[in-house]
Amino acid sequence: MIHWNKDEVESFVEGQFSKEGFVDPNDFTEIEFAAGGLVYSLLVGQKSEMATLRGDPQDALQKCPAFEIGCRCNLIRISHSVYGGEAMLFYFVEDEGAEPSSADLRLALERLPNGRLYAWPVTGRSDPPASEP
Repeated sequence: MIHWNKDEVESFVEGQFSKEGFVDPNDFTEIEFAAGGLVYSLLVGQKSEMATLRGDPQDALQKCPAFEIGCRCNLIRISHSVYGGEAMLFYFVEDEGAEPSSADLRLALERLPNGRLYAWPVTGRSDPPASEP
């Protein structure tokens, strides 16, 4: 199950989620929004623990948008961005009771001061490996 605050995410992207058109509306919800000349779609699967961000200059819902990033996710948080705005961070935390670390980060979506969004996937561990004894 994904732990998140839906209202915070809607505020971050300035949109509203919809469950229309999904085979399992109890799992999936989607939000469409625009920023910096691109149209985005964020699909969240609460029970399936997944998030998919799609973006395109014209239509993020087409079969082959300009980009699509998917990740396993069980925690979405809004936080401060290093660039001065806010960031939406997608984590997969193995121990659900633990605080997330940078090793758990899967995707970051940052709102820059000029209103554009900066999306960057995390493809590997960002923490240094533990030293051997």
